[in-house]
Amino acid sequence: MVTVLFDGGGAVGGGMVDVIVEEIHPHDVLYGRGAGVSGHPGNIRFRQLVRRYQPEYAAAPKMKKADVARTIVSHIRNLDPPGRFLFNRGHDFGEEAWIDVGDDRAREKTSQALREKLVA
Repeated sequence: MVTVLFDGGGAVGGGMVDVIVEEIHPHDVLYGRGAGVSGHPGNIRFRQLVRRYQPEYAAAPKMKKADVARTIVSHIRNLDPPGRFLFNRGHDFGEEAWIDVGDDRAREKTSQALREKLVA
């Protein structure tokens, strides 16, 4: 079940509507810090994929690095059930209001993780 939040802010991009995800599943990659996020099965899988692709990313010419990140995002999105890249929009208010950040922000997160020397 999802709740549609009409506020015009749209974390997914340019004025789009945020859809609140009410159930998180093990394939989801959660944005944030702390043991709850880093220990989530989707985040563990994400870090494993990043480690696997880091050598390819490091060897890729600049114009191909984004393709490596897109490969990881695609892998997560194509799981069954599909993985999502979720940000807790309600965190500042002590609430849980998870939204999918979209492919562009997911690729940016993945690119950052690929650049890091040590993926914790």
